[in-house]
Amino acid sequence: MFGKLVRVLHIRNKFSKFELFTKLDKKTNYDFRSSCIANY
Repeated sequence: MFGKLVRVLHIRNKFSKFELFTKLDKKTNYDFRSSCIANY
C-alpha cells in the first residue's frame, strides 16, 4: 500500500520527493530513505 505510493512518487520525481521528506522530518527521513533504498 505505502510501497505503491512511494513507487509512484519515485517515478514522478525522485529528488523532489526526498527533499520534501527531509523538510517534513529530518530524523525520520534517514530511516525512510534507508528502507526505500534497501527495497530497490
